[in-house]
Amino acid sequence: SCERIAEIAGLTDESVCPTLVHKGLRFCGAGAFACQPILSQLPACEACGNTTAIPTWAKVADQVAHASPQDVEAARNLAPDGTWIPIAKTNGKNVFVIVVETFRSDVTEMKIQGDEVMPSFASLARQNAATGSAVSDYGITSRAILTVLSGTLHFHNGTDYMPGQLRRLGYRLNAVSAQDENWGDVKQLAGMDHFDSYFDTTMRKIDETKLSAYQRINHVLVTLDAEEVVQHVFEAVDQAPRAPQFFYINFQDLHYPYYVEEIPLRFITKGHLESSFFTAANAPQIQLQYANAANHLDQALGHFVEGLKTRGLWDNSVVVMVGDHPDSIYENGLLGHAWSLHPSQRFTPLLVVHGKGELTAPASQTDILRIVRDSLDPDANLPPLTMREDPSKKIFMIGGPLEQPRHLGFLSLHRLVQYDVVANRIQFDSSPWAIPSSLKKGSAEAQEFDQLIGLWRAELELQKQAQ
Repeated sequence: SCERIAEIAGLTDESVCPTLVHKGLRFCGAGAFACQPILSQLPACEACGNTTAIPTWAKVADQVAHASPQDVEAARNLAPDGTWIPIAKTNGKNVFVIVVETFRSDVTEMKIQGDEVMPSFASLARQNAATGSAVSDYGITSRAILTVLSGTLHFHNGTDYMPGQLRRLGYRLNAVSAQDENWGDVKQLAGMDHFDSYFDTTMRKIDETKLSAYQRINHVLVTLDAEEVVQHVFEAVDQAPRAPQFFYINFQDLHYPYYVEEIPLRFITKGHLESSFFTAANAPQIQLQYANAANHLDQALGHFVEGLKTRGLWDNSVVVMVGDHPDSIYENGLLGHAWSLHPSQRFTPLLVVHGKGELTAPASQTDILRIVRDSLDPDANLPPLTMREDPSKKIFMIGGPLEQPRHLGFLSLHRLVQYDVVANRIQFDSSPWAIPSSLKKGSAEAQEFDQLIGLWRAELELQKQAQ
């Protein structure tokens, strides 16, 4: 499968889908990354065998070739709570937005032999507002980051991202990322190349002789350790301690294969990189390896909190910590993310420290900009942020790019609706898959399908208007 391509050295070009050869090794299918060129440019992917993407996408694209008056009206009403109103005033608090790669919700409350896996995170969650039911709207890294920073599901070069809004209010902009933020054009789109300080893994000198075969073949996955990230954060903080600061921080310690040599062995006796380890039969051992990495990340999180407190910045800072997406560890028969709307590939933790207002769960990554805006508003008479569960609330999800989705769906706390665009079939919870045209006219299912397509078309209309 495509999932194994980048793990195995020595494959011939004939063994690999042509797009993977020409565009660079990326994951496809059930793997960690969705390789869009495969599905958008080829009638069939030699690696995953998808032969229906192009004609189906073409048919679906015809549905949105011309915006109807209903689409325009839906676009106007899509965010009645004012999610996309920019941050226009501030109480001077610092803002730290932390995105954690491949963050599973179960690990935040997990105990192994009586020991908490993430005690620092768990302590913060008990004292502040947190949920394990934040939804990764797109389910992939770059689009998740852009969603968090824009408060929208449609973004481009002219989007007014959170950092730009805060710069207009006098904030110093900083970014420290464990990954290469050129991935998915995040650095350029979010304006990070114009931040006051910026550091990512591409700026660290790498000793190639110390890289594993997996890292050499996947150079884009060579990342910074969490402790290195925290160190660079405070180097930037100390450059201008009096200015209000905005920080974008990215941790990569939980990325597949959930182990690098820098990570101490706390819950495992050996870290595995070999592809033969990552099988469904080994799911419990994979989860332990993931938990071991999470414990290492949590120690760095504790050092980050202590560093802010030591500098007198903790009480004057709004801290948001959210996953870009989780990985399923065979809960849905797959290891990885990006290819399913299953809750195991969408629900991720969200923690907000010193926030204000109210948020219901499940939450969307688009909610984060609004929470930051409300938490900075000096005139808003809002209580400390609370999060409560709302079983009736559902979050709109997309698989693939907005313009050419593979999947569309709704995710609630206990319910999943998923539309497979490629196969033109829809499923409500665990009911049998059905062709949308077979749904009884006026039924609850037909109405929900119409709502799903309507939201998608409204998002496309908003993107068109923004451009």
